[in-house]
Amino acid sequence: MKISKLFAISLLAFAMGACASSDDASENKTSQSSASSSTISSSAASSTAEQRSAYKVGETWEVPGQWKLTVNSIAPTDERNPDDTTNPAAVYLIDYTYTNEGFQDKDNMEDGLYMNLAMAQIVDAAGNMSQSYPAGDLNKLPQSTPVGATDADAQVAVGVSKPGTVTIHIDMYDGDGNPQKAVFELEPAQ
Repeated sequence: MKISKLFAISLLAFAMGACASSDDASENKTSQSSASSSTISSSAASSTAEQRSAYKVGETWEVPGQWKLTVNSIAPTDERNPDDTTNPAAVYLIDYTYTNEGFQDKDNMEDGLYMNLAMAQIVDAAGNMSQSYPAGDLNKLPQSTPVGATDADAQVAVGVSKPGTVTIHIDMYDGDGNPQKAVFELEPAQ
């Protein structure tokens, strides 16, 4: 009898705690949602002048107080990975540089700024989604970069089904949790 009363009390306490946390979580999400909406719109207003329709090779995307990113070059490579089964029509090596001008992850999930273009949305000349390619001649992988430092030697290889202009859509959060977006339209060197 005592065990069943103890079990019932424990179950009741657990249920009440779960309901309370669920209500708290809903209220917290609502307040976070409205707070982030105002943050997003003020951030969007302040960064509108900085954003362009698309950046080209050699142009720099800057998020003031956070980072600068420049794609230095994009060039075709004949190297193919024998273990890869995607069989792309073309593979491009993209060299880029990024500088941490103040990015510090507010959630402490990252130790410095890490910009890996392989994690962006990559679109080929026919509008098909593409992806990074495991090219063997990649020897300059991006590195986590502390405030004030530059990774001047980052590379990514991209396999495409239609050679030509490669478009990279970057969508990431700055150190304050605000979304930042840029598009790079890259014409490969011949």
